[in-house]
Amino acid sequence: MSFPTPKHAIGDMNRSIECEELIHPFVAGLIDRAGSAGWTLEEVLLAIEETVKEIRSTPLPV
Repeated sequence: MSFPTPKHAIGDMNRSIECEELIHPFVAGLIDRAGSAGWTLEEVLLAIEETVKEIRSTPLPV
């Protein structure tokens, strides 16, 4: 999977919006696939939230 480079500089408010627009289809697709497999929307959203929390709390490699 490849992503285009950001069009906006770090700190530019539009950069965050650009990133959201970029990842939205991937997240929506993940939710759809999980739903098709039998998981409820609430279960999938909770799993995504917990995964984000875990990633945020994990130190980045040096």
